[in-house]
Amino acid sequence: MRRVPAAESGTCGFAPSPPPPWRRSHSCPPDTGIVVALALITIAIRYLPALYQSTAMPLTAYAVLFMPRAMVSLRAALRQMPPEFDNIAHSLGVRPVAVLLRVTLPLIARGVGAGSALVFLAVITDVPAGEVTALIGRSGSGKSTLLRIIAGFDRPDAGTVTIADRTLTSSAGDVPPHRRRIGYGTQEGSLFPHLTVAGNISFGLPRATRRDRRIVAELLELVALDSRYAHRYPHQLSGGEQQRVALARALATRPDVVLLDEPFSALDAELRADTRRAVTTALAATRTTTVLVTHDQGEALSVAKQVAVLRDGTIVQAGPPEKIYRQPVDHAVAAFVGELTAIPALLRGETTDTALGSIALPEPAHGKGVVLVRPEQIMVTDPSPGLIQATTLSIDFRGHDGLVQLLPDAKNLEVESDSPITARIAGQLLPPPGQRVGVRLTGTALAACVQ
Repeated sequence: MRRVPAAESGTCGFAPSPPPPWRRSHSCPPDTGIVVALALITIAIRYLPALYQSTAMPLTAYAVLFMPRAMVSLRAALRQMPPEFDNIAHSLGVRPVAVLLRVTLPLIARGVGAGSALVFLAVITDVPAGEVTALIGRSGSGKSTLLRIIAGFDRPDAGTVTIADRTLTSSAGDVPPHRRRIGYGTQEGSLFPHLTVAGNISFGLPRATRRDRRIVAELLELVALDSRYAHRYPHQLSGGEQQRVALARALATRPDVVLLDEPFSALDAELRADTRRAVTTALAATRTTTVLVTHDQGEALSVAKQVAVLRDGTIVQAGPPEKIYRQPVDHAVAAFVGELTAIPALLRGETTDTALGSIALPEPAHGKGVVLVRPEQIMVTDPSPGLIQATTLSIDFRGHDGLVQLLPDAKNLEVESDSPITARIAGQLLPPPGQRVGVRLTGTALAACVQ
């Protein structure tokens, strides 16, 4: 049984899961700096022994050795430097040299140091063909960087990128981005503003087929847009329409893989749902393998066939959405993909007694502690014999559903619950504060935390 830190004191036991279909690659590419540094030392020993015995020789060798990685780290740090900071400093009357010394260098210093040691410990190597795989993780976990590495815009410090039996990144060299057969979509859509919709869609096609109106019409139909959009310019489109055109442009070249970096995050809720539906329908119709980065866990769970949770550059769990949600590998993953409710419990092996009744455990555990469940696993009904009675303390109305804070009445002599317990129920069924209700637990607990 795998043990992980619990939210409270003690330990939480999560059900072990088989290794996900992702393997780590640690093959390190040869560093040009190492070769040059060794060459310098060899030359000095053979032809310049006096120089070899001086301090200048090892300093020069180490400078050459680490220069390539230092430049990579510097470029990565500068790329993360928001231009707004420079603009604000300039607007405050600070000269460019002073901005460099007072703003740019202090901000990128930490990034340069971290970048020199950055190595992705896990990479995607088994994405289901013709399906959508979603990458989720907290900000800074490496989601967008991983997409950029796959696309060829950035280079990893170690490892390989292989798609459809084609090695795109390895110690032997890199395939340039324009030859990788990878479509790429961004949050803004990034349509060329000086080109019409037809010009954008046909931009990557061979010259002989760029003016074929049938191709543009078919691609527009694929993303649920009328052919009349072909003559419009990007500024004449809504945000959702721009995303659909961007997808049509990516699909026009028949890529092996499409990478989508938060394509729906800038859209409002209704437009986001419509656009997501149109995009996923188009991807399914063309059987295009897709990797989607999103900050919306619900979006990832609903549209993807595979979900990968990224943490500090490492994929900590990957699998079907249902398994990620119902069988998380640790407390951090469980809390990240959905809300949790902790209930005091007396653990009795494969089951546990709580103030809301008994529930099965994913792994045997013994002693006093808490069980972690999803709020929707707590059923709330009218009071009736055989059910635990509780009082509604407060509600959090969210439209289609809501969260309700409950205080159970019955107190087991061994299992007391003085803290409110959170349940999720349909919005139209939310009881008002102060109402008496009946509650019971369903399903299997996510984990048991022994205190």
